[in-house]
Amino acid sequence: MCLLLCLLSALLPLSAQAGFSDAWTALETSENGMTVSVSGLEVTWLNTTDSSLALLNGLLSPLSVRFSAGPAGDFLALSDEDSGKEIIASAGKETDQALPYPAGLTALRRLWEQRFPALFEYLSGVSGEEPPEVEEKSTYFNVLGSSPARQSLTVSREQYALLPPSALQPFLNDLKAVFAGSRVHDDFSGYLDQMTLESEMVFRRNLNGNGQDMAYQLGGRIGSGGADIRKLTFVIGRSGDIFYFSVKAPAVRGGNSFQAVLNVPKWNTSRGKVSRDCTFTVKTVKGNDTRTTEDTLRMECRKGTEEAVTLRLDREEKHDGITENWQFSLKLDSAPDGSLSGTLSGWQKHAASYVVKWSSRVSVTPGQPALSRPVLSRGQAAGALLELLAMKRNTLSYKDQRQLDHLLRTDAWMNGPNVPPIPAQQETEE
Repeated sequence: MCLLLCLLSALLPLSAQAGFSDAWTALETSENGMTVSVSGLEVTWLNTTDSSLALLNGLLSPLSVRFSAGPAGDFLALSDEDSGKEIIASAGKETDQALPYPAGLTALRRLWEQRFPALFEYLSGVSGEEPPEVEEKSTYFNVLGSSPARQSLTVSREQYALLPPSALQPFLNDLKAVFAGSRVHDDFSGYLDQMTLESEMVFRRNLNGNGQDMAYQLGGRIGSGGADIRKLTFVIGRSGDIFYFSVKAPAVRGGNSFQAVLNVPKWNTSRGKVSRDCTFTVKTVKGNDTRTTEDTLRMECRKGTEEAVTLRLDREEKHDGITENWQFSLKLDSAPDGSLSGTLSGWQKHAASYVVKWSSRVSVTPGQPALSRPVLSRGQAAGALLELLAMKRNTLSYKDQRQLDHLLRTDAWMNGPNVPPIPAQQETEE
């Protein structure tokens, strides 16, 4: 579900396709809320028998997942068509860590629109350079282009140490939220919680040709509790619907480093299609441990067509010399009633070999359905889901139960025989 919301959140900047973005805006701003439904899931696992896949898909196809947000609150619902059972769970603030992209995009917008301007103004007063002089100095930023002028100010370690929490904490909180739900979130947040300034901090406000904000830069040496000293280079910028975000923090000594770069480039028109590829790369190095995650989100539609949009998320992770790849593709069509519907599909590769492929139907409609069951906490919902799956498993024959259990043991179905032998005396007891 978090990846679905990730893809949907990318619809917000689709200003080039008025009809589609208007439909999305109408859904998002509906007073009666919005509902996203996923159903008809079908899975293909390689190195498995046709009978195993038929068994698995027979269990999955009656299941549907629904996320609704509106006046009654935010809810997740899992329904089973076969048994008529439905599990409804609250999807409030406790799910923020599980929804990295919507939370991260919101935090990025706040950093650009609120936190950096406020912090620059506050630090101007602290440094005694209010207002800083505008100097004509050209600076080039990836995807944004060149800024012809800038304002600069310097904050000393002593001045930084005297800054009140009210000046820094909102900025740091949103910086952490950019990585909410990601593998680097805990380490990154822990570092910021103990962050110290180990040199002067240089803060720059870069302007475009009209004298408006184009990019903010932050640079200096930082530490965590006075240790693990890093050289920080931080950039966030926007030009129209082009966006750039970069954090680079290599260690002053040793090979440890952290790097995160987000590029949202301009739209490209080619062969009758309008598209752009947004990339987000995170790389960490700790001693001999190097991990890289790269996401590419492609937004595409045919030129002059405002009713259909394709979003495709490609993810590549590298660790210990092994590469994992995922792809999630969402194709949506808008309807006159303001709803959207289409297909959600994807695949996973391990070391260049396909592991799993899947597809499902998806719809986005205005309004919230009436709640037909009590709302459960996350823990209660997990327990209810296990009970539902156990119930569905118990409706199978003994042989099918064994086959399903074997299929779901990852090591077994990837490396072992397709189906384990079943003792003859147990097989005849069915």
